[in-house]
Amino acid sequence: NKDTREYKEGGATGGGEDKEERGPRGVVMEGDVRKQGMLFFQQQRFGKKWKRIWCVLYRESSCSISRLEFFECKDGGNVEKNDKTLRKQQENKKVIRLADCIRVTEVEMDGCPRDTGSFLVETTEKIFVFAADRHQLEDWTHKLCEIAFPVGTHSGSPQNQNPECV
Repeated sequence: NKDTREYKEGGATGGGEDKEERGPRGVVMEGDVRKQGMLFFQQQRFGKKWKRIWCVLYRESSCSISRLEFFECKDGGNVEKNDKTLRKQQENKKVIRLADCIRVTEVEMDGCPRDTGSFLVETTEKIFVFAADRHQLEDWTHKLCEIAFPVGTHSGSPQNQNPECV
């Protein structure tokens, strides 16, 4: 779709400290990535099974929106894939626009994958339920809140005091 294409494709960026690195065909690289890693996603259909996914959290920049992108990892989470395999999986990626986010909160869910804690991301249109390794749960929710609900600057502040983040 057009919105997806606008922030995936592009040319070289201008100077400055927020300069993004771009790879082949202008895809945004590490410069805007705030966090990435393996999570689980609860499907809302077909028995509410958990799928292993790879997530990348991006901050807003002059060339892209703040968003959480994720796609299923069918090979057990091996991220060292060849380009063809990676492109095939990313064709089915989902994008959550963080500008549409209403709430991010930890929740108790029955049937979570082992040694994980769950959290939800509620947007104006849908509720997404994720599970992260217990040691990563707070970091994921904090970074999501920091980007979805910016309040001043976050450098040096230990906690985001925004009420949407519980």
